[in-house]
Amino acid sequence: MPLPKTRPPVLCLAVAALLAACVQAPSAQGPGRQSLAAELHRGTAPETPEHCIGALQDNGSYRWFSAVCPEFFTQDMNFMLQRALAARGDYTGIPDGRFDAKTQAAILAYQSARGLPSPTLAARAAQQMGLIPWLD
Repeated sequence: MPLPKTRPPVLCLAVAALLAACVQAPSAQGPGRQSLAAELHRGTAPETPEHCIGALQDNGSYRWFSAVCPEFFTQDMNFMLQRALAARGDYTGIPDGRFDAKTQAAILAYQSARGLPSPTLAARAAQQMGLIPWLD
């Protein structure tokens, strides 16, 4: 039996309405911009091998935060990090798995918008993006 040459108008209208809804749908932003400012600590940072830290200067004094350790940044993890940042609108370009200046700029943009202006990936930011498990 040959296929009909014209589509029923109701089906065409339904497809057009679905496509219009997709174009107008807001992009996914996750659960909202969860603040990272509470992750900043004053005082002496812990000096244990399993604990990596990031630091930034705040009004003349240093504040530290728990950071993702360098061994985390394998090519596969960098690719997932870039995809997570791209999904949130902070990474532009095609994810390639390289930890480069564009990736660090995206980390800085993501964290700055949440109160932590650092290109060093905070452990809490990685948790928020689903890259590492929540332990606390």
